[in-house]
Amino acid sequence: MAGLGVSSLLALSSDRVPNLEARALSPTVGWLVLLALASFIGLCILHADRWRRLWLRAEDPRTIGLFRILFAIALLLNVVGMWEQLEFLFTDEGLFYTDSARKLLAAKQFAGYVEGEHEGFVSGAAVLEFLRGPRYSLLLLRSDPAFFWLHLWAFVGATVAMLVGWRTRTATIVAWLLMTSLTGRNPIYWTGANVVYKAFFFLLVLSRSGHAYSVDNWLRCRKLRRAGRLRTREHQADTTREPIHRRIPAWPRMLMILQLATVYLYTGSAKTGGIWAAGDSLYYALNLDHFYRMPPQLMSQLFATNIFRVMTWTVHFWQIGFPLLLVGMVTRFQLREGFTPLPGWRGWLTRLGWTVIGLASLGVCVVALPVHYVQHPGGPSVQVVQWSVATGWLLAMVAIALLWRKLRDRPPVFTVLGQRIRVDLQTACTWFLGRRLWLTIGVFFHLQIFMLMNIGMFAPIMIMVYLCCLNGSETASLLRALGRILHRLRVPGIPADVARGEPPLPAESADSPRLHHDGAAMPRAALLLALLAAIGFVCAHAFAWPRPLAPSFVALGVLGLVAGAISGWRRRGTAGGDHGPWAYGPVGRTLANAIVVTHITAVALHCIPDKDSCWSFRGTAGALVKPWLDVTQTAQSWDMFAPNPMRTNDFLEVLVTDAAGETWDLRTDVNSPRNKQIPWIWYDRAGKITRRVIGEGKWYRSWLARYHCRRWALDHDGEMPRTVELVRVWYEIPPPDKVARLGYYRPAELLAREGHRSSLLTVTCATEEDGQLTNEIRARHGLPQVDERTIRRRHPKRDTGRFDPDAAD
Repeated sequence: MAGLGVSSLLALSSDRVPNLEARALSPTVGWLVLLALASFIGLCILHADRWRRLWLRAEDPRTIGLFRILFAIALLLNVVGMWEQLEFLFTDEGLFYTDSARKLLAAKQFAGYVEGEHEGFVSGAAVLEFLRGPRYSLLLLRSDPAFFWLHLWAFVGATVAMLVGWRTRTATIVAWLLMTSLTGRNPIYWTGANVVYKAFFFLLVLSRSGHAYSVDNWLRCRKLRRAGRLRTREHQADTTREPIHRRIPAWPRMLMILQLATVYLYTGSAKTGGIWAAGDSLYYALNLDHFYRMPPQLMSQLFATNIFRVMTWTVHFWQIGFPLLLVGMVTRFQLREGFTPLPGWRGWLTRLGWTVIGLASLGVCVVALPVHYVQHPGGPSVQVVQWSVATGWLLAMVAIALLWRKLRDRPPVFTVLGQRIRVDLQTACTWFLGRRLWLTIGVFFHLQIFMLMNIGMFAPIMIMVYLCCLNGSETASLLRALGRILHRLRVPGIPADVARGEPPLPAESADSPRLHHDGAAMPRAALLLALLAAIGFVCAHAFAWPRPLAPSFVALGVLGLVAGAISGWRRRGTAGGDHGPWAYGPVGRTLANAIVVTHITAVALHCIPDKDSCWSFRGTAGALVKPWLDVTQTAQSWDMFAPNPMRTNDFLEVLVTDAAGETWDLRTDVNSPRNKQIPWIWYDRAGKITRRVIGEGKWYRSWLARYHCRRWALDHDGEMPRTVELVRVWYEIPPPDKVARLGYYRPAELLAREGHRSSLLTVTCATEEDGQLTNEIRARHGLPQVDERTIRRRHPKRDTGRFDPDAAD
């Protein structure tokens, strides 16, 4: 795991222009990555029984039940955080007219859509093109304020139903679809928190989150209690009664844990800039005027060159190393389930597989290092660095293998203060690779960020996701401990058994006849055949083999899996082997496994770094998994504050010159005192919009100016302004060493003294495309109609046509 993390770190070094040498090396990097991936999959096949037990078992539902509640609350708070910008973002009176949004954001999806008298899709093929995604938004079909608010309140209603657990599965699906519809209308406001919502919401849809802490389960239990069939605390010995908490599939929660590790590994590996290496990232992040809750300048003077640097380095290491938590959790799971090392040739194959993964990861580093390493005068040469990395890597591999074997077979015993402490594999994975270390650091990190910086819901939702790392009984115990604290504080309504300190009731027994206990399993030979077919598919594309070969490999793999599934199903009743308890029967387990493998593969391939050293295979791999990511809305990028944080404070002035020639500053940014209250409590998306318009989203500039032309007219009885000008205003944040030496600065004074101004764009509202109000909007607000010839549209309406899927390419 450490090897893969360092490989990612190396591959993500920052380039701004195409690196031809790196591109020449990318095929070699690709084959090494494929070798490591194939070895890991081979290990999973070799340990298929452990894979099935980890992913396909049935588990206590209470963790997912509580996660559903907290996630729904976070969704509602996210809407509240956008309240002031809702109509700007999502209606035709905001940034984009509806038809302009279709053409700009989803042109290919709407290639077969016409407006006018016969508005709609022209054919079934046009509908299918729309369904390919990724922008599944009703607001691209209609987005007047009345329809938008109906849409929003439907989303809120579905989310509240999901929160309380009423018709939970239906409510969760509807809320997910409506959230997808909202976010697909306009991406200008998207932040890291929005990507978290999208990535985890799909996984929540797949879970049975209504089996605990829900109205649905309460109604079920009430019905059973009246019939005398509920297994309450007094009837735990009666196995004929129904449990309060039925077991649910574990694999959605496992995917959530894996997604959590992906977030941290990606964002940590992306932070490759010199500011992170110097330890100054926290200083610059805290001094961004768009983010801090309280002025941090005095604190920065005291701590920027000491404590802040230690915190920066600690967080960076923690993010890259977070996947070690998975190693600890999986190892403890195997120990708890009684799995032992595979004997004989299978044990040697296991060692070989891990060795190949380690060597392939080392190969990626050594091969790519020459095109990413910059030799400084007097510094070591590339060859010296390569040999140093290779030697240290190999020694680390040997040390890890020996230490692992030592802890497993001959654990050392230490005497500390008269107490004998045995450090075995269980102890090491609990303390050094366990949740109490890695999640505790994460909680402190995110709480610190949340208290010092106003970055919206990212910190709270990440802490909330940590809940998925707990099993159901642990979640129930934590809630009961909280209940006892509230009881001691005399909070009313605490159940009597909680107040008495009684333990939580167990979930459904593993021996329950409702669960599945068959011995059906996919034969390893079928899984191995599928792996070889997948490798053949890659080779057919890489070496441009005859066209029929690639689909032939796919067909071979699918047929092998189907034959294996039939063979495994026929042996479902045989003695021996693993008999669950499973969440599904053989068919359900096959489908669940397919979803798990597909989703893991799609996210992994999508997260291949966008670097020249991955150039030869990243695009092909991304195109292969794009349909899955589009449909599930789980495309993701986690390069927050990467490769370096911003080192300037940027603001956006919007200057409107009215019909009389007077210029007005709309004071839309936080450099206006009225827009930033201290302490700054509520998050405002205006800062994110500013950074996007000034930065990588340059194409938004003209549309923002057009919006202000129309907005001014709406607010001034239809009178159009002459011009709208967007001006970038900025100042550089002083380096931390300068602040420590000369003292803290005052932002307003520094902006006035050393600030810069640059005009980004000026538009003439009367002639700018989409810069005038349409007569439809004028009628909506009771404004006088104007000659249609004076309304210049960016995309004239097309009321006839045929479907051409290539027209938008």
